[in-house]
Amino acid sequence: MKSILFLFLIIISITSCTDEAEIVNNNTFEINSISNQNSFLYDTVTVHGIGFNSGEIVIVSISDEFAYQVVHHTNTEFTFVPLTILEDSEIALIIGADKTNSIPFEVNLTPNYDTTIVESGEFMMGSITGFSDETPVHKVNITNELIVFSHEVTNLLWHQVMDSIVVALEMRNYPKDSISWNQAVAFANRMSTIYGLAPAYMINGNQVDFDYSSNGWRLPTEAEWEFLCKGDFDTDFSGTGNINEMGFYDSNSGLNKHKIGEKNANDNGLYDVHGNLWEWCWDFYSPSYYSQNSQENPTGPSDGTRHVVRGGSYQDGFNYARSTNRSIKKFDLKSIGLRLVRNAN
Repeated sequence: MKSILFLFLIIISITSCTDEAEIVNNNTFEINSISNQNSFLYDTVTVHGIGFNSGEIVIVSISDEFAYQVVHHTNTEFTFVPLTILEDSEIALIIGADKTNSIPFEVNLTPNYDTTIVESGEFMMGSITGFSDETPVHKVNITNELIVFSHEVTNLLWHQVMDSIVVALEMRNYPKDSISWNQAVAFANRMSTIYGLAPAYMINGNQVDFDYSSNGWRLPTEAEWEFLCKGDFDTDFSGTGNINEMGFYDSNSGLNKHKIGEKNANDNGLYDVHGNLWEWCWDFYSPSYYSQNSQENPTGPSDGTRHVVRGGSYQDGFNYARSTNRSIKKFDLKSIGLRLVRNAN
């Protein structure tokens, strides 16, 4: 009995002295996780696992051909950049005759963004308790069902669409600021082109013409913005009606912008319509425009020098974040971002 026990202890001792890395490299080749299962073109993706350093690695998809560029790989990481889209698929790694387990993975045209559908309808535009340019109050009919960005455009989406620069991880979900109106319409057109939609704007230098019937992404008109902001209630602040629960303004923001979606959504499922960043509208600004305003799908004055911004920002008082407040560009663009809409039909 003692001899058997002694032999058993010897086997355990030999096993414990064996090089763990050798076991991994010779017998195990598998994926444990992936950095981003819902990726986008030209993202940087890392597959985590073991046994990756024993030779040239090839990625295979279970559904479609997949193009990519290898960045680097070690025993535990394989990093690559996707070059083609991949829908609802899985990938695996191959070294020689060995193949890993597969893991769900898809590649979209751009980083993900959330949208909500808002039905057409009538509302009362303006306010009798606001500034003089918010009067007279008048009925407006929005005849188009709209698909609307639930959040302001993020740093990640903006830079991937416009210039593909690397955005620091901690800044990705902050709204993109410091945007000029011309940059905003250029971004909208580029989004439309990427997704195969008809661009809403014809841009020739500083001259921009607007096709309101287009199905492409665009800035909301000033009337659409107020309609989307108010939701089911004609109040200064939508959603809960409490500005501190709905958005960031000078008294609760620490005078800094915040990540998207940290406050409540309004009745239309839209976040940060009050505060955080101003949002560009299509319309030229005119303080007397409401006295001339048509009642169906108004698109603003035919000409002007400055465009409307709506919603207030983290560095402005709560009065500017009201649903009916109308403003124009500040001296700088630091607190201005955008939200896109498009016609649903």
